[in-house]
Amino acid sequence: MHIAFIDIAYEYRADRPAHDAPLGGTTTALCFLAKELAAAGHTATIFNRTQVPELAWGVPTLPLTELTLLRSNTPDVVVFVGRWTPTMVQAVREYTTAPRVAWMHQHQFDDQFVQPLPDFSHIVFVSDWQARQCAPHVPAGTEWLVIRNAISLFCQDMFARGCDIVAQKDPHLCLYVGDTPRGLLHMPAVWERLKKHHPLLKLEIYSRPVVSDNADENNHFATQLRAMPGVAHVGAVGQQRLAACMKHAAFLLSPNPYPETSCLVLADALAAGMLAITTNRAALPETAAGFATHVPIAAHDDPCAFRQPLSIDDFASAALAQMEAWEKGLWPHNATTNDTLTQQTVHFNTHHRWHLRQREWGELFG
Repeated sequence: MHIAFIDIAYEYRADRPAHDAPLGGTTTALCFLAKELAAAGHTATIFNRTQVPELAWGVPTLPLTELTLLRSNTPDVVVFVGRWTPTMVQAVREYTTAPRVAWMHQHQFDDQFVQPLPDFSHIVFVSDWQARQCAPHVPAGTEWLVIRNAISLFCQDMFARGCDIVAQKDPHLCLYVGDTPRGLLHMPAVWERLKKHHPLLKLEIYSRPVVSDNADENNHFATQLRAMPGVAHVGAVGQQRLAACMKHAAFLLSPNPYPETSCLVLADALAAGMLAITTNRAALPETAAGFATHVPIAAHDDPCAFRQPLSIDDFASAALAQMEAWEKGLWPHNATTNDTLTQQTVHFNTHHRWHLRQREWGELFG
């Protein structure tokens, strides 16, 4: 089967996740899926904003200007990734009669780049939560389904079966990972409360702090973060480096108010044997599959409430409870901390791998 992917937003080649540079979730998902499709014997071609044709991980990446090649090399399906325009979808319809599919990653449809066009035969959502929000707006006659994302290839099989995961962790090390809207604004207040109870705690922040379009405001916030005791502001890094840090860290702190449709950071952290404290926002409970602590947030189901209050005391209390459980082994059914971490790493390595997702995509049109 030949699947052509069209990404109108970015420039990259398929092996971009292996490079030491940050990468968004939509692009990450496409690169890993395309790699697994190629490994399974399918043909995956990516059209994006690259300027020259390139080949990586067995996947060719071509400029959008080369879409006319679809006339002579007709794919079995064309997938629009993340964003699209009616003009682009119309142009592709003139090049090929192959079914056109929208791979929806956004929290809701909009009028500019994410329209539920009747030209699509299918719309693929990445979570049940997202489908509940968006499916009512799918045009009559268009099928929709959920195909989830999966963990990073660099977070797979980090720990040998039966090994002591706890022994490989720094019990005082916490991470914050993600863009500013994913909860970084809440971290100074959260961290102040945590440090009062655990002076030895350390926090590494993997983020580029951006609070507005004003450079002075951004610099001021970055300075505030770096002045927090026990904090190292690392910045945004590539996935291999981040995976290595996750393997060593104990806690993911994610006071997230964003309407996530699928949180790859959360899934990766759980696969890497971290205890995660986050909110019950949008698809976060679905992503975590029961293996995280979810602090209630006010408008947890509202797809549009990007910034909203969070009880700092509740979040800090939840994090402190997890830290106490780690230290004292206060888990249900007399489980040890290592039992708990083993259970979650096995779950994500068994059920959330990209080779499983490529089978689902293959079955969609196979």
